[in-house]
Amino acid sequence: MHPWLLFRDKLREENLDPNPIRQFARWLKSARWSFTTEFPNAVCLSTLGPDAFPESRMVLLKGFDEKGFVFYTNLESIKGQSLLKNPRAALCFY
Repeated sequence: MHPWLLFRDKLREENLDPNPIRQFARWLKSARWSFTTEFPNAVCLSTLGPDAFPESRMVLLKGFDEKGFVFYTNLESIKGQSLLKNPRAALCFY
């Protein structure tokens, strides 16, 4: 199957799953099957640094469920310290 066939449906509200986790699972599965990216589980993690400015870096998504998204990091790293101080973050998937 050609990769673009997996994404031929336009992004419309009526095509979305009302459950955002199930919808994300569909998108991730499509990305894995499309072979258009080498690491479909690579995500951009953004946190707030000590100066309250955003800091972003790439991490690998290890899993997800109704409770949230899982990635591994060194708690001694800058991102680990940022998450310990403020456990809120944003993930951007491409």
